[in-house]
Parts: sequence; C-alpha cells; structure tokens
Amino acid sequence: MLPLLYLHGLSSGDFIPTVEQFLGSSAALSSATVTRLTAQWQADHRAFSERALHGNAMSAVLPEAGHQRCWVHKTANCLDCLPKSAQ
Repeated sequence: MLPLLYLHGLSSGDFIPTVEQFLGSSAALSSATVTRLTAQWQADHRAFSERALHGNAMSAVLPEAGHQRCWVHKTANCLDCLPKSAQ
C-alpha cells in the first residue's frame, strides 16, 4: 500500500489521513518511517536496475537451447521453422 501511495504522489507529510482510512487511527507510520522506506525502495530499485544480466535464466531452464541475441532474430528463427504458408 505504501508504494502505491508514494506512486500517487502523496508526500511524506500528508499520507497519514489516507493510511488511517486503510489501517485505522492506530497505524504507527511516521514521516520518518515513510522516508526511510522510500530510501530503501529506491536503493532496491537501483540495485535491481543495475544487476548483471549476462547469466540469462533460459540456459538454466533449457540448457540445450541456443543463445538468441535479440527478439528480432529469435522471431525470425522461429518463423523460419514454420512452413512458408504459415509465415
């Protein structure tokens, strides 16, 4: 719920009334908590965005599959396996 509220543009100062609607008035979320969580989500997003992709998961699932360089070539290779009438 907090990422959704963040994405809708609620600042850390005016989220409390919205959160209370969902969790009740006893929700213990301060501006500092939201700021800390936001910083953690941003760090997680940054790490996810910068992760290495050279170890593609396909080779673990289908080790006999050949490496495809891009979707254009992959599609062309798949279409080449079909009869000309189906292409």
